[in-house]
Amino acid sequence: MKLYRPIETNFITQAFGENKACFDVAGKVYPILSSGICPANTKLLYPSMGMKGHNGEDWILYRGEPIYFPAEFEGWMKTEVDGKGGIGVDVISRKKIFNGNYIKLRFWHLQKVIGSDKKTIKLGDCIGLGNSTGLSSGDHLHWSVKVCDENGKAIEEQNGFLGARPFGEVFEVCTNKFILDVLTELKPTDTPQQVQMNIVILSLRKIILQLRILIKKLQNG
Repeated sequence: MKLYRPIETNFITQAFGENKACFDVAGKVYPILSSGICPANTKLLYPSMGMKGHNGEDWILYRGEPIYFPAEFEGWMKTEVDGKGGIGVDVISRKKIFNGNYIKLRFWHLQKVIGSDKKTIKLGDCIGLGNSTGLSSGDHLHWSVKVCDENGKAIEEQNGFLGARPFGEVFEVCTNKFILDVLTELKPTDTPQQVQMNIVILSLRKIILQLRILIKKLQNG
């Protein structure tokens, strides 16, 4: 079973198990300083939540960037909202696919979920738009995998990561290829004209992405 990259932006800021997020008494989140310590009057976020470290991966995205389902299993959608205003969505497998259990992929800090509860989700389906909702220091996608029961309840909630695991423990192959690029490669029936059109579309999409990243950098000074 393979796992691909769910967004076009290709820049990870925090890996599984790392501690790069801090927060203050008001609950505002800050990135850790380059020196490896938290800013003044803040402390590490994840230990305060009862975790050993970050329970997923964080990837930068632009606000409103589409997020596509990147795993080779069919699942169903379950929308989530936390007490801090964070918007997310779980995609829970319809079959037992890991050691006799179900799995779910979680996507968080969304602007909007594309779909509704119980919707069937397949490889490449658009499931949401990126943002910075909830406990977040900026626009990014937090995503993770958990082994769960048929209703999506994590089986190992006391593992120090609220049931989450590194992607490599659950998926046989984890590749950094963007899922839409992969799906384009998997269309052997396309005519030469369709192939050329796909190449043009991908090129334009990458140019637009680069311009958005440049604009964001200029806005941040």
